[in-house]
Amino acid sequence: MGFKTEYSEQAAADLADVIQYLSDELCSPQAAERFYQAVYEKLEVLSENPYIYPLHHDEKLYAEGYRFAVIGNYLMFYMVNDDSSIVDIVRIVYGGRDISAVFEE
Repeated sequence: MGFKTEYSEQAAADLADVIQYLSDELCSPQAAERFYQAVYEKLEVLSENPYIYPLHHDEKLYAEGYRFAVIGNYLMFYMVNDDSSIVDIVRIVYGGRDISAVFEE
């Protein structure tokens, strides 16, 4: 049985921000489309095998069960809920950011 993937409000906003940044700020709608396609492909992988990507190395995030997938320069953080068979996409953030600070916001 496959898992369902769901975006948090913050993750949906993050995705929209990344797409807008790539398209408008970098003037590359093609890069925005490629990024969106890469996210979609990761979601397909997660629906079949949610444990494929590692837990994050940050001690607090590791303890709370946050996993992450790398998509270009970005990290897609998610949590797996076995009881409901749902993969919750929590955040999509630039990999160069202070990840601990992102989760304290």
